[in-house]
Amino acid sequence: IYPDGFSTEEITKDFGDDLTLIEQGTKNIYLAATACGADFRAINAIGNIAFSSINAKDWYVQELRDSMNRGSIKFAGKYSAPDYELLTDSKASLAIESTMILHTPAVRGKLIKLGIPVLTDYSSYESSAEARMEWVKVYGLITGKWNQAVRFFNEKYDTIRKVDDMEKTGKSVVYFSLDAENSAVVRTSTDYIPGMIRSAGGEY
Repeated sequence: IYPDGFSTEEITKDFGDDLTLIEQGTKNIYLAATACGADFRAINAIGNIAFSSINAKDWYVQELRDSMNRGSIKFAGKYSAPDYELLTDSKASLAIESTMILHTPAVRGKLIKLGIPVLTDYSSYESSAEARMEWVKVYGLITGKWNQAVRFFNEKYDTIRKVDDMEKTGKSVVYFSLDAENSAVVRTSTDYIPGMIRSAGGEY
């Protein structure tokens, strides 16, 4: 991630395609990692997003839904089948993908071939809520809103610390979600959600 006005010629010469170069303060982003929507809202960077991989009605972040309804963010196809023509014609500057893109490597390769850098969000691989939340700093750096990202993280981190390692309550908690086939999906004991439950005094 490099600042505006920085010459990348030497980096490109030394590393070629081994590095993805992203200009700081980049806009016109195609957001296909929808979990990041909350991070962009937290740092007032929704204006940096121009394209979405889901329709307005499916957004859980109200500000993103509103932006799509106003037309300032356009639907550009699912992560697995993006609208390449729209993205290239509109000069999309960056595609932010979830790890689902690892199942469709041809899509990632096509975006890169068309000159659209791809960043894969690995926040879902983090084992703690704090580490997962710290990804907001990545988006703060990319969008040029680093100070906002650090301030947001520090405030929320302090809140977590106040409730961390609470006295055991003796209460057990069941946590699960339902997938598209209505099957129950549970979290492993090392996942960040069971970690939060234990920190709050419960037993997963």
